[in-house]
Amino acid sequence: MYGMLKRTLTFFFSAFISVAFPQVGFSNDEPPLIYRQLGNLPIILSAPHGGQLDAPGVAARTGKDQVKAPGKFVTARDSGTEELAHSLSEAIERRFGKKPYVVLSRVHRKFLDPNRPIELAFDDPAAEPIYSDYHKTLIGYCRDVQKQFRHGLMLDLHGQGTSANTVFRGTQNGKTVALLRERHGDGALTGNDSLCGLLKKRGWTVFPDPFDGREQAGFTGGYIVRTYGGNQGLGIDAIQLEFGRDYRSSKSRMETATTLADALADYAARYLDLPTDNPIDAKDPEITVGVYRGAGTGSSREALLKALATQPQFKVVDLTVEEIRRGAWSGCRVLIHPGGSGGGQGKALGDEGRRQVREFVKTGGGYVGICAGAYLATCDYDWSLNIL
Repeated sequence: MYGMLKRTLTFFFSAFISVAFPQVGFSNDEPPLIYRQLGNLPIILSAPHGGQLDAPGVAARTGKDQVKAPGKFVTARDSGTEELAHSLSEAIERRFGKKPYVVLSRVHRKFLDPNRPIELAFDDPAAEPIYSDYHKTLIGYCRDVQKQFRHGLMLDLHGQGTSANTVFRGTQNGKTVALLRERHGDGALTGNDSLCGLLKKRGWTVFPDPFDGREQAGFTGGYIVRTYGGNQGLGIDAIQLEFGRDYRSSKSRMETATTLADALADYAARYLDLPTDNPIDAKDPEITVGVYRGAGTGSSREALLKALATQPQFKVVDLTVEEIRRGAWSGCRVLIHPGGSGGGQGKALGDEGRRQVREFVKTGGGYVGICAGAYLATCDYDWSLNIL
């Protein structure tokens, strides 16, 4: 049994970690409305306006008493930006050998605008959980980047119809990259080796150009970059990129993503302390794995711990019921519930413990359920986690 368990865990974890931690749906009937990807690079991608899905039970926005203009009240989707974000994530992984963090709204903008303050983001209160999900995920990823890398870069991806062959930069005229400027000087925003400079070298038309000019009104950076970028205590510099149609059409999307990923490799070497040729050390960072310890576990837990101990990339910690209820995850990226009794474990966790596990998974944490731990993940019982 021990040998079989060891082989199974070794295969599972190598595959599991190489593709990041997948989103677990909370409904068997509806597609997830927020796409998330846990990364291992100090780069976060956000795309709030590319979604095409209806929000079940949510009334459309009317914009009553709001100004209808770019950067204000808009219900049209930024076509191609959801697809561009996926292409860019894949291109970054090819270029760096690691994944960026990704948060995308799959909801059509006519129901919800995550790039607005909550009081202006939706009309129907039923949209509030979706909005909160987007921003809880973003702030969680910012904190993860800060903890692992000290500082990072967020790119908020948008589409604009003002100029098809231009990409507009939005930083609130430098405010959302205040940390970057403090560390490396104004040239990191306005010089030839700034992100705009690196893109221009690769043939892109960017604005402002010269790079120290004022940013285009309506495209200076919205709520997301203002909330998470600059001196917000999160260690993140945030740049809004407004792509013209020529950069986000289906025929040009892959080239756009590849070029931007290449520019980001140069940017990361200069400003994120990552080497150009191999931006991330070939050795994987240590991954903290929490193993449930409490009522409902069986003797197989010891075999599980022995198997995990053979894998040097894992730091294994016990997570007690009390720690899980408090949300004290000890830096864990993965939670394992071993065999025994699913009902025993679920009842021991109680309502608050089960809620904390759902929140952990919802914000990108990994969950492995073995035997009873897999039953625990289902939606079938009053003690279930309801994540599978």
